[in-house]
Amino acid sequence: MDRNTNLTEGNIFSTLTKLALPIMGTSFLHMAYNLTDIMWLGRLSTEAVAAAGNAGFFLWFGAGIILMSQIGAGVGVAQSYGKEDLDEAKKYVSNGIQLNIFTAVLYGLILLVFRHKLIGFFNLKDIDVYNMSIDYLIIISIGMVFNFINPIFSTILNSTGNSMTPFKINTIGLVFNMILDPLLIFGFGPIKAYGIKGAAVATILSQIIVCLIFIYIGRTSKNLYAQVNLFKKPDLKLMEEMIRLGFPAFLQTSAHSSISMALTRIIAQFGSIALAAQSVGSKIESLSWMTAEGFSAAISAFVGQNYGAKKYDRIKEGYTKGMEIVGGIGVFVSLLLIFAQGNSLPYLHQRTSWL
Repeated sequence: MDRNTNLTEGNIFSTLTKLALPIMGTSFLHMAYNLTDIMWLGRLSTEAVAAAGNAGFFLWFGAGIILMSQIGAGVGVAQSYGKEDLDEAKKYVSNGIQLNIFTAVLYGLILLVFRHKLIGFFNLKDIDVYNMSIDYLIIISIGMVFNFINPIFSTILNSTGNSMTPFKINTIGLVFNMILDPLLIFGFGPIKAYGIKGAAVATILSQIIVCLIFIYIGRTSKNLYAQVNLFKKPDLKLMEEMIRLGFPAFLQTSAHSSISMALTRIIAQFGSIALAAQSVGSKIESLSWMTAEGFSAAISAFVGQNYGAKKYDRIKEGYTKGMEIVGGIGVFVSLLLIFAQGNSLPYLHQRTSWL
């Protein structure tokens, strides 16, 4: 697999671009997971698309929780790697993964125990949408650990300057998801059709495959996370520091997802078609902020390594270059969403049968 990159040396523009592109690609892959589910569920029924969208909001909220361990561990690893202190880096990795698993198990249990109240918040009028939302949420909750752990594996590698390996591994996961979705949703030969449950199982199985590949690559390449002892007593002060670093990002993401949930509750009164349309639209709209989040992860790794190496001038120059690049990408994505949406309206009008 690809080697780690020293981000404290070399041309800043090329270094940032080389690091950022695979990270943004990984973000797009996560969006592709959702769109793949919606594409196949759209062939099943409008209600299935609406149900997956409702349950998916809690995955979105969970993505905010992940940031507390993900950002904390990522910053710590990058700074330690920059000052060539691998022992300190291993401490951040170990405690970051421990914190990540703990929050995953806790959040998964909360979703399972309060699933009826959580889905009930949307005040759904269609009982079929309600029941399918519950089914989807149960399965996703059971596999929540894998949904949490893979991003932190990616972040650890990104922080060492190796963003290509996570991209390749997540691409493999997407391919498996694309194969498993139709098989488990509609069935094939001896494989039974599971409907929306099949979409949830396909997502979890794909995440498990990604996790196993990360572990295998980690052990064969001797990456930092492969040397972690999960049963070692956690450093509570270090965990507190990581939570402090990641908490603002958690607040931002959780606020965004909570507002969307409130809007969905309002939209629910217009029926399952409106819910399905909103679900599709939100997934497409995520192209904008996923691009920004992907690039921010690259900036975080770049700044972290250079901060650890005490190259402060390089940090300032990297920040300026980063803003120029992400600003240009932001303008491009905005124009794409505005004009591509307008050009696709006649086509969408003809294809509303899948909704």
